[in-house]
Amino acid sequence: MMSAEDAFLPYLIYYGIVPLAAAYIVLRIIKRYAHTVLEMTFAFFYSRLYILFGLESILKPHKIKLFAQMKMQKSKDPDLRKIGAIRILEIGIGHGTNFAYYPKNSRLVCYDPNPNFRKIMFERHKDFPEIHLERLVVSGGESLLDVVDDSVDAVVTSFALCSVRDLKSVLSEVQRVLNPEGKYYFLEHVIAPEGTFTRRLQKLVNPIWKILYVGCNVTRDLEAEIRPCGFSKVNVKNFTMNFKKIIVGYVLEEAILGTAEK
Repeated sequence: MMSAEDAFLPYLIYYGIVPLAAAYIVLRIIKRYAHTVLEMTFAFFYSRLYILFGLESILKPHKIKLFAQMKMQKSKDPDLRKIGAIRILEIGIGHGTNFAYYPKNSRLVCYDPNPNFRKIMFERHKDFPEIHLERLVVSGGESLLDVVDDSVDAVVTSFALCSVRDLKSVLSEVQRVLNPEGKYYFLEHVIAPEGTFTRRLQKLVNPIWKILYVGCNVTRDLEAEIRPCGFSKVNVKNFTMNFKKIIVGYVLEEAILGTAEK
């Protein structure tokens, strides 16, 4: 007859150790693949919701004014200058919403940490053959390893600084790669002013928002981050996106656009 002590060991293994081991394995799998799944989901839905909820139509007049300045730039690269082209580096290219606003014959270098945007972006690029895509690097903007100092005429971020892991490193890299007469063009959503409903809402939803939207932080005061970074001149304009078809619109309604000169 089995004693109580002898019966306890298999009981402990079956009802204690096995469930804990199974839970540990499941959590390890979730930790490993959850971010990848969220990246895939974000890329799939973002490109579609961007159009469905009219974000591009809201941003279009602002982008036209912002990027019109590029047409007046002259490249520091002698070969590009001869053909009237400039080299642009875009951090966070996404699905390529800015192709339509770049000067014809531009040379474009792209960085984006989400590899799932690649196919969508290349499909969109087919509609803009006058924009020469030099390379797409699947990486964040914190370390632009294959971009040499003073080598680009313009750097662009558009709804990208919200999700970078190290904002100061990104802005430092922007300054490094820009040539002495280069410009940094930015269009970003930001935290709303103190005392507003939108600001309270942003702070409330931000913890879960960052998970669902792959690092997007809706509480960053980006103007306050850009101005002290060492640019010789910074121009910033605040505007409100009337994008309130769903609650997402309230969270993202406050935005800035502008330029910074090296």
